[in-house]
Amino acid sequence: YSAYGIIMHLNILTKNIMPDCLFDNDNKQAILLIRDSVYLLLQALPTQLNDCKFFALESDLLARGIPSQLLPTNVQLVDYPKFVNLIIEYKSNATF
Repeated sequence: YSAYGIIMHLNILTKNIMPDCLFDNDNKQAILLIRDSVYLLLQALPTQLNDCKFFALESDLLARGIPSQLLPTNVQLVDYPKFVNLIIEYKSNATF
């Protein structure tokens, strides 16, 4: 977080597995699900990550036949321009 309470770190997940290191952080982070990681949305998200902001790339959901109606309410769908804006907006990011 910055001095203004803004989340400053973005985790970009690409695989159908939640990396353990996400649970070691203070949960004040954002998580962007792309590629096969969107399958993670078919199960309950870990409660340890309730304070995280979640985003999912809409085209990857569509490509894998996952209807947006199945998504948890705290997941925001994004398109490619918003994906790029997220990378610019967050001061640091990591891809898993």
